[in-house]
Amino acid sequence: MTGGTIVTAEIRIAARPETVFEFFVDPEKLMRWKSIEATLEPRPGRLYHCNVNGRDIAVGSYLVVEQPRRAVFT
Repeated sequence: MTGGTIVTAEIRIAARPETVFEFFVDPEKLMRWKSIEATLEPRPGRLYHCNVNGRDIAVGSYLVVEQPRRAVFT
């Protein structure tokens, strides 16, 4: 990626992992939380695409998916 911005974030949420996990792998839940459109393929090496507001888009791939505790994506 040339000229782009890389953002690294760690989020800690006061909720059970089983509750939070789905919001990182289910497009409908992700859209309820923080986007207007989402395409998610929650398997290592597959697509993470989140249109936050029609202008800002987060795109990458899943690195780790360990239900129900951990989802790591670029």
